[in-house]
Amino acid sequence: MVLTTHSMDEAELLCTRLAVMVKGRLRCMGTSDHLKEKFGRGYMVLLNFPDETKACVTEFLAEKFALGAEGGAEIVKDFPGQLVARVPVSGKPGEGATAGYRMSSIFSRNF
Repeated sequence: MVLTTHSMDEAELLCTRLAVMVKGRLRCMGTSDHLKEKFGRGYMVLLNFPDETKACVTEFLAEKFALGAEGGAEIVKDFPGQLVARVPVSGKPGEGATAGYRMSSIFSRNF
């Protein structure tokens, strides 16, 4: 069975293997985890907060995920009371600590 969609979330829920087409040509195929590891650019983190605390939220992102630094987090969308940030994924063995961040660190109490 072949299912076509623009929604990666939908494809991940319904399929065990995914194929990506660009301009009518097959570009890659594999499991969701394989494609994310090979082509993914990081975690997308949606943060909701009272608008008056935006400075604290951006400070948190800067301290935890090097917001604005090369290889660090970047703000993708900025709305009143909400930010969407891209946080680099954890690095592969041998790439060093700056290769990425563990998502679990956003939930730690050390902020």
